[in-house]
Amino acid sequence: MKRLLLVLILSLSSMYANAQAALLVLLFGDQLATETFHLSIDAGANYREWNLENGDPAWGWHFGLGTHYQFAEKWQLVAEFTPLNGGGARNTPALTNLPIGIDSLLSNRTNQWQINTIDVPVLIRYSLTPQLHLATGPVFSFITSAKEIRRAEYFTGETITTEADIMEQFHSLQYGWSADLSYSLSDARKGKGMHVRLRYSSFFNNALQSGQGRLGQIQGILTFPFIL
Repeated sequence: MKRLLLVLILSLSSMYANAQAALLVLLFGDQLATETFHLSIDAGANYREWNLENGDPAWGWHFGLGTHYQFAEKWQLVAEFTPLNGGGARNTPALTNLPIGIDSLLSNRTNQWQINTIDVPVLIRYSLTPQLHLATGPVFSFITSAKEIRRAEYFTGETITTEADIMEQFHSLQYGWSADLSYSLSDARKGKGMHVRLRYSSFFNNALQSGQGRLGQIQGILTFPFIL
């Protein structure tokens, strides 16, 4: 029960931490590990689709920490903290205006969003076999930065690039549900080997204040455990 409470406390308190927390795993991950509890470092790629009238999915990457608590023979509680979770969208609708007098001189315009979030999924995982696992549970995503990059050409052929902060255009919190399939690549460290994982997350609320941009996210993840 104490380990279960620790997992929940870490997942909640991690919302207020930063990427330096990864250093704690490197220094103390082995010391905190037991037969039923361990920490991990997780990293991989994101593919985000924003469900916009205009806009194309974009790739990004993520890096974070995981806590793993085994509370029954085949069951685990997996709470994660991902402070670096990048991505965005291409060919998006423009959310900012160019300076007066410049807009009419430009053509061949493209817009792109670059967005970083802190993601906190809390999953229940079931082991189908010693190597194959299924997990599902809620996920909370906090937008920490949002930037719009606009590129266009003058009639002379010169290119202009502008960047603008668009945080105020987004809801800061998104919430949804995740499903996760993982495979153990090794069991050299007390059965807690490196895992390769495929995850899909669907968010229930629209990201944009205007009522658009419901997000779906596919992630490929490598999980590296810390076990004595």
